[in-house]
Amino acid sequence: MRLLRSHLLLLLLASSAAGSLLRTVPEEPSTISSGGGGGGGGDALYCDSWRLSVETNDAGPWTRIPARCIAFVDEYMNGERYASDSEVIAGEALAFAEAVEVAGDGKDVWVFDVDETLLSNLPYYAANGYGSQDFNETSFDEWVYLSKAPALSASLKLYTELQALGFHMVLLTGRAEVQRNATEQNLLFAGYGSWTQLILRIIKEGLAFVHRLDQLFFLLSQFSGICQRAEIRVKHGGL
Repeated sequence: MRLLRSHLLLLLLASSAAGSLLRTVPEEPSTISSGGGGGGGGDALYCDSWRLSVETNDAGPWTRIPARCIAFVDEYMNGERYASDSEVIAGEALAFAEAVEVAGDGKDVWVFDVDETLLSNLPYYAANGYGSQDFNETSFDEWVYLSKAPALSASLKLYTELQALGFHMVLLTGRAEVQRNATEQNLLFAGYGSWTQLILRIIKEGLAFVHRLDQLFFLLSQFSGICQRAEIRVKHGGL
């Protein structure tokens, strides 16, 4: 998050811990014994500690969640905790936005990620082991083209409230440019609308990530008059 100018807000609402859970995994240490099946006993204790290691970026690169944590993730995602965590994060973001003096000159911009921030891919992950299987780009692309990912309710509420405050919405996603139509249809289906720009990943000689950031910086320069090359920290599996 970075305020580029007094009238330009660049704030990326990060997905909650659950969003990260669905994209990661080191193998669990054999020194921690299982205390029973499902999400209870030793498994629940281990998985909660593993979740903390992911949130603090100590888990390192990973491709799937530990098999013993499937029930833990299921319970977290479908229980009250995930919704509560999302509401708290959205509430803090709104409080920050309300403290910003919006000029009303069209230069106040709020940047959102799409997957696991505005849209939830929980139906896809629920059908694929809650991230316990290696990520399959082909099957995920098939899911994307269905355009049926639901909104994260706390994010949709925040999105609407930010627009009411006068912010312009810019959406930034790791989805490919060829998925623009499907992504736009999905966003509208989920209740989002009136965004200023949707920036997707453009594949160009292995520079997809850099090229997409260049689009963002160019767009921000049109709003602010000054394009500051700010340091951007990207979580594993993000941009």
